[in-house]
Amino acid sequence: LYRLLKSDVAGQSDFTELILLRDIYAETILLKRKTHFDLDSSLKEKLTGLLKRVENCRGAANSPSFLFRHYYYINKATLLYLLQDIAGSDILLRRLWELWKANPLFLKTNGEHYVEMMYMINYTGVFLAEYDYVTQLFNNSFNDLITEPLQRANFEAIKYLALNKIYNKTARYEEVDKLVRFMKAKYQQWEPLLNSDLNQTVNLSLGIGNFVLEKYDDALYFTKRATTYFKDGTREELASVAHILLLLITYSLNNDRLFDAQYRTTYTYFHKRKKKHPFETALVRCLHRSFYLHDSKSKTQEYQQALQVFEENKDDVVQQMTFMIFNYPAWLQSKAERIPYRHFIERKVKAGIVS
Repeated sequence: LYRLLKSDVAGQSDFTELILLRDIYAETILLKRKTHFDLDSSLKEKLTGLLKRVENCRGAANSPSFLFRHYYYINKATLLYLLQDIAGSDILLRRLWELWKANPLFLKTNGEHYVEMMYMINYTGVFLAEYDYVTQLFNNSFNDLITEPLQRANFEAIKYLALNKIYNKTARYEEVDKLVRFMKAKYQQWEPLLNSDLNQTVNLSLGIGNFVLEKYDDALYFTKRATTYFKDGTREELASVAHILLLLITYSLNNDRLFDAQYRTTYTYFHKRKKKHPFETALVRCLHRSFYLHDSKSKTQEYQQALQVFEENKDDVVQQMTFMIFNYPAWLQSKAERIPYRHFIERKVKAGIVS
């Protein structure tokens, strides 16, 4: 391995630290695929320990070795992201992208690392509302150098995830519709090339995209796929998002049989889960109670009670990050006003409020 890398690595000591960083990153990736934000104390402690080990490789940031710098930046950026220092992670990812742009030859030999970096930019950039920057990076001609089929499929899936979030948050629903149609046409071809984590995320994203477009049958299909087809080695918090999304979809379909069955499944899931979050309990209870009410005033009272719980827990990190995946408060407010969710978001965006 040293012989293969010695043209890029300055010396034996750098090589040793590079291998250390590579091993730390392998461990970090496994943790990231497990969860992104619903962390317990032991996991936070583990992530903090890994970050300290990365920061001890002090010469990496200024090393002439491309791979040494890459592993240092991607390790630190990923760990900072998981520890909720999103801005700090974003700074490092911006530097790393410029490093790749200056070293295009590594795309042929290490393209999977570039794709993983773009996956992280999708998360940090959208979270920080850097929509123009993220869009420009994913549409940059530099990405045309990704030609290997496996890497191309993964990149296109990640690009779809990023743009779908951006178009939804900026109320560009015609673009959402085009993007969802494109991904539905291509996904069957790419699915075998994606891992469980990415397949689950893509299906959930397709579920959300179709839901806001009020294509409820497609929304139900893709969201169910996210919860049933791709379970092994996938993010824990996405399961809770998918369960609630399925409840929203069956609620919107106004089908008693489907809603009752989904409510029982969702209730059982949250009842058995060890981690309890007030916003989830309030939302599930609100949907169950309001579904069977006939007058709009009583329904609105249920929506307002759930919104009050959201407000009381607004500083909860898990709630904040979950609402970044789908804007539950906006959906409840749109129901209270009896207007489509997308129209509610369009109005907020026109008023200068990004969802």
